[in-house]
Amino acid sequence: MKAIVKRLICATILLVLTFCIVPTLHISAAPAGDRLDGLSDTVYDFLIMNIKEVAAGNQASTQFSINDSNGIIKWSKEELGVSSTILENQISSEARYAVSEMLKQTLD
Repeated sequence: MKAIVKRLICATILLVLTFCIVPTLHISAAPAGDRLDGLSDTVYDFLIMNIKEVAAGNQASTQFSINDSNGIIKWSKEELGVSSTILENQISSEARYAVSEMLKQTLD
């Protein structure tokens, strides 16, 4: 009798899991990059390209530097909220911090 009750409980739990939890799991067939836009999409494409190069053996380092050769990552000092971006021919620490914060806010 105890074995039948245990099986009924297990079957009930299995049904609950099957009909309540499993349908809520969603696996998208679309690549992650298709759900991005703007700067996030640009950075994603850059990373994918470099990761493929590493996987193909054409690039040894897994450290990637993002530069602004395509003009996507540009903010004025007003947009960054800083008094100056260049100090003694170097990017000011205030501007570096502001860019870091802007990237955190902009990238998905």
